[in-house]
Amino acid sequence: MNEAQILLEKVQRDTNFAHELKDAAQKNDHSHLEMLIRSAGVTSSFHTAFTPDAIRIDLTAGNEDNCSEVTVKLCW
Repeated sequence: MNEAQILLEKVQRDTNFAHELKDAAQKNDHSHLEMLIRSAGVTSSFHTAFTPDAIRIDLTAGNEDNCSEVTVKLCW
């Protein structure tokens, strides 16, 4: 899925975005976290889970005939 790559590239090249993503996750701010992920270009369905040390983003795309899922884990 291209969206996982788009998100990872955004985190890598935009340190402010990366810090804001980390801060939102650590504050358990789901709405801000979703807004940030969407602002990076993610349009597919996703689920987030986080700990004080990392965030996991499960991206899901497809339909009944062709579905795929990619998990991105970012540690800090």
